[in-house]
Amino acid sequence: MRSLDQFEVNISNLKSGINEFKFTIDNLFFSEFPECPVKVGTGECEVQIDQKVNLLTVNFHLAVEIELICDRSLEKFMFPIQTYNNLIIKFGDYNEEIDDDIAVISWDEKVINLAQYIYEYIVVAVPMKKLHPKYITENESEFGEIIYRSDDDDDNDDLDPRWNTLKNLN
Repeated sequence: MRSLDQFEVNISNLKSGINEFKFTIDNLFFSEFPECPVKVGTGECEVQIDQKVNLLTVNFHLAVEIELICDRSLEKFMFPIQTYNNLIIKFGDYNEEIDDDIAVISWDEKVINLAQYIYEYIVVAVPMKKLHPKYITENESEFGEIIYRSDDDDDNDDLDPRWNTLKNLN
């Protein structure tokens, strides 16, 4: 966990207002999370922390490229992730995560580690269906979902004639 120390922010030294940080994400970052589905990736995370009297507003901008394995061909390919996420950290009596976007830390907390939040934002951005870009055709969306289109000129001759009488009901 020593490599995750670079993701620590000393909140006791933050000036009031907006503070900016830039973190580098690499393979060593992903190796710190053994359950992580991503093992290879590089990129940057720009963090803006707006310190107010009793809360911190943290804005994450992730620009990462990760290696995925195609579900169709089992080929490895690089998948770009661009995501913007917000986190509100309130000060309270004890540490608690209220929601995905709201956390409470104690008043005497001096340092917060943003590595877990960055990891979660990357993992959530990984698509359910991983499709190599060379297999995406015009009939498939970016994530491999097949889009079906029906023409108005369908042959209705194949339908049972009893259904035709139902079309006249209004």
